[in-house]
Amino acid sequence: MGVARPKDSRWSRLGSPPEGRERGLPEPSHGPVAGSVGPGHGATYVLFTRPEDTEATEQGAVVVRASVRVQLPPQEAFRLFTDGINQWWPLQEGYSYGGDRAREIFLEPTEGGRFYERFVDGDELQVGTVRVCSPPDRILFTWRSPDWQAETVVEVRFVAEDLGTSVQLEHRGFERLGAEGEAIARRWGGGWPRVIGAFAARAAGR
Repeated sequence: MGVARPKDSRWSRLGSPPEGRERGLPEPSHGPVAGSVGPGHGATYVLFTRPEDTEATEQGAVVVRASVRVQLPPQEAFRLFTDGINQWWPLQEGYSYGGDRAREIFLEPTEGGRFYERFVDGDELQVGTVRVCSPPDRILFTWRSPDWQAETVVEVRFVAEDLGTSVQLEHRGFERLGAEGEAIARRWGGGWPRVIGAFAARAAGR
């Protein structure tokens, strides 16, 4: 099976503007923008655009954060997020680089593992590479869209709580994408709530 660029150049729904407006794109703001994915999911996101709001990141960084609480122990939440990603990632809603060719998505939970899609014709597109894998606490992988000039980083932490696990996602490195970095981050900030909400729904058995 070859590793192929998608036959069309559309970005995934996480970052593409369907029908004239980015899906879930928050209105412009000088501070954090927060939103929710709907009742029952408990997922929220915050888009930080000011250096003073990006703790533990370099000056000028643009960071998208999303979090959700699930009623699973960390090891099960980690397993569902990684090995089980194809069970919950909303490929058929357009969150895919393959468009109508979307079929499967994989996140290999090992350092050097691939984050990739496999399309209906067998072609594969690698989106990123796992850099850190410390189950059940943390996984960090790169993300690079075909049209980007550099890669970004997604870090997911799984923090035990009394009634389950807080899953905390941070997508950073958009400043590496040049002048459009902040705009791209805002589009991704509009898509991550739906994606992590789908994870929460699967974790809840829905």
